[in-house]
Amino acid sequence: MTAEPLPEHDLITALMQRHVAVLDARVAPDGINFVCEADIGALRRCAEHLASLSFVGGVSLQLCQAAASPGGSGT
Repeated sequence: MTAEPLPEHDLITALMQRHVAVLDARVAPDGINFVCEADIGALRRCAEHLASLSFVGGVSLQLCQAAASPGGSGT
């Protein structure tokens, strides 16, 4: 028995339950792209969990630079 893919909102809920803030989610030709904020350990655990799901073909993490903080030099 193959599990049916979870709707996008169910995936977001699952990430949030693991203390991952989902800032954006977009459907792309190659799957769903999530922009999340959490400590790297939580993100890795979530990626491992998502990769273990039968309907997920692959998971990749990409570290994004945080926006410049107010009061920074800006250079």
